[in-house]
Amino acid sequence: MKRAINIALVGFNGFRYLNNLKYLIEKHGNHKFNFKVVETGAQVRFVNADSPEGRDHLTRHQPSFTTLVASEKPLSDSQYVINKPIKSAAIHQLLDVAGSAFIDSQHAHTRDDANTDKKAKQNVTKMPESFVEKSDKSEDVLPGGKGQAKEELRFYQPHDYLQGRILQALSKNKGSDDCIRFIKPYSQSELLMTISIADGLVYMPEGVNKIDKFYGILMAGTEVKTQIVQMDKNHKSELFSSGCMSLDKLIWDSAVGASLGRLPKSTDSSTTIKMKYWPNLSRLKLRGGFTQIAALWTQNSYSIGQVRDFLPQYSQQINAFYAAASALDLFEGGEHLMVTETAKKVDKGLFNRLFKWIKS
Repeated sequence: MKRAINIALVGFNGFRYLNNLKYLIEKHGNHKFNFKVVETGAQVRFVNADSPEGRDHLTRHQPSFTTLVASEKPLSDSQYVINKPIKSAAIHQLLDVAGSAFIDSQHAHTRDDANTDKKAKQNVTKMPESFVEKSDKSEDVLPGGKGQAKEELRFYQPHDYLQGRILQALSKNKGSDDCIRFIKPYSQSELLMTISIADGLVYMPEGVNKIDKFYGILMAGTEVKTQIVQMDKNHKSELFSSGCMSLDKLIWDSAVGASLGRLPKSTDSSTTIKMKYWPNLSRLKLRGGFTQIAALWTQNSYSIGQVRDFLPQYSQQINAFYAAASALDLFEGGEHLMVTETAKKVDKGLFNRLFKWIKS
């Protein structure tokens, strides 16, 4: 029987990159073991040594069969370190070595435990069969039987990502004329971005194309420092004249980057919801299927499960779309964090054609 080894990815970011890496890892295995990418309960970690999160992890852990490393620069001659760019042959060899070492270590522990408990087990009295509780529930069948549950939805905690830290800071300073500075995670003073709440703009000293790598970093237990600052009109106008993106785009993009096809924790996938208006998707981070998803939720009230029935090929994109739209409170019954434009005008002719095409 194959042994499943849980592995977590540390410091790897980007929706497509993570999915490709997950595919390479989970599709590889042998008759003894296979790997499963998880967020909690990991037994092995695959660390990106070139990311802030990865560097922090490596200050506490050396490369081993439980700490696999990928690096642009050679770190050591350890068999548990591979060089970037990551190639399928290299990662498969790394997994073979680590998996075999992991299984061997588990067998050693099992033998030690067996020897320690041998005498104790001999003294255990067998419980009479009449006292053994039997279950006739259909759920208690072997995998593959009629009682096997459907695949569960995957969830994430927004506060563990940059998305949640942004929303938390905004909620504490709603309606303020002040600006909020964010310091980079794992840094004491290096500026990540400055948000002008009143103007709905975000200044990024390294440019708007550098922020994406922070969206998928798991920040649970990591402090992200913020500073409330006051700026005069001229200073603010000069600062936000270039290297900026809209605050709405930042919230949307950071939610999509954190979601990775998962739903925010505590989401009820059976509750019917409807969007307030057609979102301006032209300026937002798009995934395949977002336009069709928007068309469904703008026309009628549907649950997440119903939208998945309409568009089964876009199940992960539906979850990511919901995560981003709910972060901006674009569904009816929510209140937007920022005061922005009134409801957008919708091209009803184009919209109705889209909707009929989706349902056909």
